[in-house]
Amino acid sequence: MKSSKYISILCVGSLLSLASCTDGFESDNKINGSFDDTVKEYDFQKYTTNFETIQKGIYFNYDWGEGTTWPWQTFQNLNHDMFSGYFHDFASKFSDKNTVYALEAGWTASAWNYTYNYIFPVAHKSTLITQD
Repeated sequence: MKSSKYISILCVGSLLSLASCTDGFESDNKINGSFDDTVKEYDFQKYTTNFETIQKGIYFNYDWGEGTTWPWQTFQNLNHDMFSGYFHDFASKFSDKNTVYALEAGWTASAWNYTYNYIFPVAHKSTLITQD
C-alpha cells in the first residue's frame, strides 16, 4: 500500500513535469493584433507616436519613470523665480547687494538635464523617422 502511494505520487509528479515544458510556445506568446511598426505605417502613426513625450516635455509634465513630476516644478516654477529674482530691482546698486536670491545649481541643472536627456533624443528620433 505504501509503495503504491509513492509510485502514484511519482507518476503524477513526472506527468506534471513533462507538461510544464516551455519549448515551442513562441507562437502562443506572440500578441496578435498588437500596435507594432507595420500597423503604424497604415495611418502614419509612426510619425506621431513620439510627440507625446515632446508635448509633455514642453511643460515638463512628463513622468520619466520616477513616479513624480518634480522636474516640472523645478523648471517652470523655481528656475524662473530664481532667474527673475536677480533682476527684479532696477536700482543700479542692486546687483552686488543681492543676498536674498541665490541660484540653486541643482534646480538649474535639472531643467537642462531633462531637456537634453529626455526631450531632444525623442525629437531627434522623430526627425530621423521623417527623413526616410
